[in-house]
Amino acid sequence: MDKKKLANVKRNIEQHQIDTIKHITEMTLEKIMEKEHTRNALQEEIRILRHDISDLKEGRLDRMVDRQNIAKEALEASAFTIKKDTGSKTTNQWYVPYIVQYDDTRSEINNSVAKTHTSGSYKLSDGTIKYI
Repeated sequence: MDKKKLANVKRNIEQHQIDTIKHITEMTLEKIMEKEHTRNALQEEIRILRHDISDLKEGRLDRMVDRQNIAKEALEASAFTIKKDTGSKTTNQWYVPYIVQYDDTRSEINNSVAKTHTSGSYKLSDGTIKYI
């Protein structure tokens, strides 16, 4: 083989290797970006759920209603939906009824009950115990 042909073959092989490296690096960066986007979305959902727990502990069901009415993400992330019972004539904020719906269950609760009974220990489905 002639030296020029040999050099040309070596360049072609090297260029192919370079193109492969560039391509797999770009694919890896795309995968990282996709996973970061997923992580950020999950972190936002967790933030909303932590707000729900905090508002339950404080007996602030009104904040939960506002959050779910304002942000579609909050409604989708929450484990339940909550609405204020507009038919109630109670003026004391602690006893205003709220309608909570989860799975196929619909219940009425108020701020006083939420504040008093949210705290405690809870055994989760994986066996861990959480204290609130």
